[in-house]
Amino acid sequence: MLAGIALIAPKLFKKVPPSATMARLQVRTVPAGATIRVNGKIRGTSNFELEDMPGSYQIDALLDGYQPASATAQLKAGSAVPIELTLQPLAQTVRLVTDFNDATVALDDQAPRPAQDGLVTFDAVAPGKHTMKLLSRLGQAQLDFELASGAAPLLGAPPTVTNTSAMMVSTFNGQARVYTTLPAAKVLVDGAPAGDAAPGGLQLTNLAPGTHEIAIVSGQTQVKRVVQVGAAPELSAFFQSDQNVGTIVVLTGEDGVDVFVDGKKYRNQTARGGLVRIQRAPKEYHIRVAKPGFGSSPSRPCRSPRVTRRSWSSSWFRCRRRPT
Repeated sequence: MLAGIALIAPKLFKKVPPSATMARLQVRTVPAGATIRVNGKIRGTSNFELEDMPGSYQIDALLDGYQPASATAQLKAGSAVPIELTLQPLAQTVRLVTDFNDATVALDDQAPRPAQDGLVTFDAVAPGKHTMKLLSRLGQAQLDFELASGAAPLLGAPPTVTNTSAMMVSTFNGQARVYTTLPAAKVLVDGAPAGDAAPGGLQLTNLAPGTHEIAIVSGQTQVKRVVQVGAAPELSAFFQSDQNVGTIVVLTGEDGVDVFVDGKKYRNQTARGGLVRIQRAPKEYHIRVAKPGFGSSPSRPCRSPRVTRRSWSSSWFRCRRRPT
């Protein structure tokens, strides 16, 4: 008798562990549109939902024109948990530069401020519509403008001027808009042609952070001014008479630096990125800078530009300080 043998070879399957439970987090910001970094890596733009393994995470929100906001979040399995970050706008600065030696400047209903070396600066100006007035025995001007959080200052209309020419530069995050009261004006940026200054201003883009020379040419009249481009919105207004006075711009890259003009210590130190502006009659001056803990610079000649009806400008003096 033959016996049949049946061979049974059962198949073995590897047991698959249950999938790990993911956690979700709703990331919201005020205002929306901020870049969101999670543990240092960009993960999205608010408002959005983050999905990741349970655990502790560092959430950072970044938006141009606003201070960064951060929070630590615990992601747990289950329904999405919301987290909201409120971003505070960067303080906006408004400055006026003039060669009127008796000038006073008023912002809105504030008491007029006397110009120091031709400069008046208003820090942390609130968003909204504002009016700035320049008063002098030789000329007057009124400028209406509007500030908004996370945006460049905007001029509502050309300024009203009497016995003065005006140039305004609005800057924010690599962009600028140039306005002027001079007719048929052409704009140059760092010596390169940029376009025509229309009544509504000329928009400039892709400007590197730092200082730039903005020039305006209108017929035989030439204007050159130095402006700062950074992450915070700024409005710079320049009003010039026909006086024969020039401006020396000293740029050191350090705040709190002493400046010496022909061996005499200037009353103001560098500030706001290592800058100081000095008004002087046109001639050659010797400039030296010094700061404790830094190497002293040798005295160097610098000429204050001649300013006539056809030209008003600034001379640059660059000196980078190095620690000793």
